[in-house]
Amino acid sequence: MKIVVTGTRGIPGIMGGVETHCEELFPRIARKGFDVTVIRRKSYVHDTLRQYEGITLVDLATPKKKSFEAIVHTFRAVLEAKKLKADIIHIHAVGPALLTPVARLLGLKVVFTHHGQMGCGGQNGTQTG
Repeated sequence: MKIVVTGTRGIPGIMGGVETHCEELFPRIARKGFDVTVIRRKSYVHDTLRQYEGITLVDLATPKKKSFEAIVHTFRAVLEAKKLKADIIHIHAVGPALLTPVARLLGLKVVFTHHGQMGCGGQNGTQTG
């Protein structure tokens, strides 16, 4: 089964909660015999790796502008997942998940992981203000 991952800036060694989660999770899934590809944002990658602990790494250029960086990257990653004939595209984080309908229209099966408490009352579910 081929799993393509997006919604992360990339792995390995790129700071962030989603990135740490993916760096821990996907090598374990790859060791179980799954074909895992992580689509990385080229502007955050400072290596020339194509493989990492059994995971294929694909770098896509995206504009490094916070307001639309994730959505542009995810759109391009969805197209790449289709090209790679992914069985599943695993999308991380709420912003990138906005492209779920596009992935489904292209016939991809989608797994979505929501990270954090964004919009749920503050850090760790606590109320702010």
